[in-house]
Amino acid sequence: MRGVVACNGLIEVNRDTAVASNDATTFHAFHSSLLPQQATHYRAMIHTISQIRVRYAETDRMDVVYHSNYLVWFETARILMLDEIGIPYLEIEASNLRLPVLTASAAYKRPARFDDRLQIHLFMREKPRARFHFDYEVRRGDTLLATGSTSHGFMDTHGKALRPPAAFLAKIDAAWKPEAAAAINL
Repeated sequence: MRGVVACNGLIEVNRDTAVASNDATTFHAFHSSLLPQQATHYRAMIHTISQIRVRYAETDRMDVVYHSNYLVWFETARILMLDEIGIPYLEIEASNLRLPVLTASAAYKRPARFDDRLQIHLFMREKPRARFHFDYEVRRGDTLLATGSTSHGFMDTHGKALRPPAAFLAKIDAAWKPEAAAAINL
């Protein structure tokens, strides 16, 4: 069951059922406040929040989450975001497109531990062209644990670089819509 709430420049689509036993997502499309460098323009973005519960298998002997798991959580957030805006990853692959990771980075601020309930914030701040870019924040409540980013390309099954298809861009545009009063039907 999905519901749409619009108020004060924020459109929120809540997902009541989890995709996997420990994952759920909340989709946000909103404008941020005026940017200092662009004082006359609003900036829109896509922002999702995925809920993760740290499993014992994700920790190491020091009782902290092993570093590579953050990249797995970033991927989880990307897949959930694509699902929420109506572009399931399986449909992308069925159309003979691939979205390879071109760059990935993570900076660790504080450790996550077994059984922590975490929020993985995904931000798409620029619309895709030949590449698209995501920023991430891993939080435990108000505490920032890690930040990261990934960039991705579009290619066919033979490895040839492509521009994103029009249908893909249309779904991004629909989620990007800056008008807060308009409902987003995904």
